[in-house]
Amino acid sequence: MKKAEISIFIIFSVLISIAAISLLFVLIGQNSDIGKNLYCRTIYQAKAKIWEQSGDSVCEDYTEFDSDFINIEEDPVNEILQYITKCWYMSRSGRRETDILCSQLIVRDPSILIEPLTEKNITDILLEREICHIIANNLDDQTGEEHDCGSENNIRFLQDIVSQQKILIEYIAADKQVVIS
Repeated sequence: MKKAEISIFIIFSVLISIAAISLLFVLIGQNSDIGKNLYCRTIYQAKAKIWEQSGDSVCEDYTEFDSDFINIEEDPVNEILQYITKCWYMSRSGRRETDILCSQLIVRDPSILIEPLTEKNITDILLEREICHIIANNLDDQTGEEHDCGSENNIRFLQDIVSQQKILIEYIAADKQVVIS
């Protein structure tokens, strides 16, 4: 063999080896955190799109979560409501049996908060848009005030949002609630 053929053969062999090891890692390592993450982000997503199914028990509790803080910039009430409904969707409408940290938000510019952001603000929008059948909130946990927004209490504010601050939106499985803190 010539030197050029040997170099091409070595490069080809290395690429095949890397591909084989990666595939082996994905298929065998599904039970490890790294393997599960890799499998659920790639092969599982492709299978779900091709066959329109999502019943893989390995990825049952997998959620892709961006750990960076997301800046709330223009309309805090509507933006936070979007993240609350996204979290409710990720919880499979309260059927999920494990907790999820859905979003980390930050209000950097306190001037966009014309008034405090409260559980009542969010519930008023749910009522106004007639979407209480998607995510209900019949009780304000801070004031005890009842709302005519469905038959369940699926949203809970631990505190009002009044100034520049970080906001966590998470799903608490035991309570079947999206909690804003």
